[in-house]
Amino acid sequence: MAKGSGLSLVGIAPAEPFAGYRWNHSLMRDPKQSIATAKSVIIAGVCEFDSLQETTIENLTGRFARSYAAGHEYNLVDELIPIKELLVKKGYKAEISPARIETSILPLKLAAVRAGLGWQGKHSVVITKEYGSWVTFGGIITDAPLDYDTTSTYNGCGKCTKCLDACPVGAIKEPYIVDMSLCLDLILETPGHITDELKLKIGNRVVSCDTCLEICPFNARVLKKIPLSGSNPFEFDLIELLNLNEDGFHEKFDKLKWGIDWLTFKRNVIIALGNTGGSSIIKYLSNYRKHFNPVVAETAEWAIQQIEKGDN
Repeated sequence: MAKGSGLSLVGIAPAEPFAGYRWNHSLMRDPKQSIATAKSVIIAGVCEFDSLQETTIENLTGRFARSYAAGHEYNLVDELIPIKELLVKKGYKAEISPARIETSILPLKLAAVRAGLGWQGKHSVVITKEYGSWVTFGGIITDAPLDYDTTSTYNGCGKCTKCLDACPVGAIKEPYIVDMSLCLDLILETPGHITDELKLKIGNRVVSCDTCLEICPFNARVLKKIPLSGSNPFEFDLIELLNLNEDGFHEKFDKLKWGIDWLTFKRNVIIALGNTGGSSIIKYLSNYRKHFNPVVAETAEWAIQQIEKGDN
């Protein structure tokens, strides 16, 4: 059933508390907070490569994190519904962990490790043997007495710290600890002004950031080994993105179910152009100098000045 639902990985673990979980008041610390008689946790994952296609854009390219481009910004939910329905039909209780981490009932990374699907990398993301970190997870808590998968104790990171060293904003403070207030994943999704120093570090990123995943030797090998077989690009022409009006933005990207709004997206595109564009695109940016949104207008002014600096 899992394979028929398009799931790439499935593991089953005991529904025991997650010892030492740092959010003491979170439902995620103990599956029995959601189902008092819980016996099993089912963790499933989808490889993002199944949704992505190779891209060949070379100039003025805007990059999206692969999880966002694949439409997997949030925890899996829909893909797990057939499994939940089967369990309920068999007379068991079953609850799917909600999509947003704010309402999640499972610490999916810890549960995936417990279910033997991989290990937690120093960038905090789970690394699976089959697909590296290019996987989005979802989970079910159930009182069904299922056979558990052997917990994997393997950790392939060893002494490697490339992900810590490569983070453009220093958000990975130490192995396994990420300061999300610094992480570009959150910054690029949050409306409002961005400091000039941070704008420079954003580079050509438009939606989130894959730097710590791409630099990981294990993930890099997986990228070379597994072809992209889907239809969604993760690189885009920045001028094309700049010219999208609000309706065009929704038509093109609503299917991906992002949390990012149109004006924040527009701000990000302009930052990427300021970091990568030449004098020929100033004419496109000039139209935004008097934009009704002050953040967009300020960002356009910054981008033009940045390009002019580079041409001097």
